[in-house]
Amino acid sequence: MTAFIVGDFNACMNRSSLFGRELRSVCDDNGLILSDVQLLNNNSFTFLCEAHHTTSRLDHCISTPIGHQRINSMKVDYSLQSSDHFPLIFSVL
Repeated sequence: MTAFIVGDFNACMNRSSLFGRELRSVCDDNGLILSDVQLLNNNSFTFLCEAHHTTSRLDHCISTPIGHQRINSMKVDYSLQSSDHFPLIFSVL
């Protein structure tokens, strides 16, 4: 099955956050892949906190193994910002 779940999970995977650990655990327990973690550069971010001048990757793409194999490209579009989040864009074959 090919499936993707994409959105704002408020889970930072680069730090030891509770939501990050829980999201990774859910993926591991269900045979799902955090595709953005595997495909994007470690310096990529999807959230900009102007008040604290910090960035985080809170938005994620979770996929089934077949879905992950079908991802052709993935990027964060830093030129398009309509909130404090930047969109995660990907294409599939």
